Amino acid sequence: DTHPSPARVYAAIGFNPTKRYAVSVEERRQILAAACEADATLARVSVVVVPQYPWRFALRHGVTFLYRGVRSWKKDGTAETLLALLNAVGPLLLEARLPPATRYIEAVPQLSHVSSTLVRQRAAAGQSLEGLVPAAVEQRIAEVYDNATLR
Repeated sequence: DTHPSPARVYAAIGFNPTKRYAVSVEERRQILAAACEADATLARVSVVVVPQYPWRFALRHGVTFLYRGVRSWKKDGTAETLLALLNAVGPLLLEARLPPATRYIEAVPQLSHVSSTLVRQRAAAGQSLEGLVPAAVEQRIAEVYDNATLR
């Protein structure tokens, strides 16, 4: 499979509108957008906030491929397999359409220990995030998770 040219790329932050998050979804969108802006290779990336089902956004915007990052299949395989099933069945049952194909990007082994939980815990403890997150947003992530309370 090939990508349409020029490819339009969305980085979707999915969220459940009924759930409370320590850091708002808009704050997380701003952080991800800043990280993308700091890296010239990510110039085509538009960061969007998507309530409920990211596949629904993908169908409405003509997305060809959904990419999902995994630390490793050993660590994330079970959850990702279940999510892949839901992302396939959801469009078929709720929209009567075929879902976009899903591709997976696996972390390099040196970074497979990095998780959002690790980042949040270290930020809350005032520990360095160097090497865990892009330098361009390291300070902002440390600030928002150090001051996080449920909103």
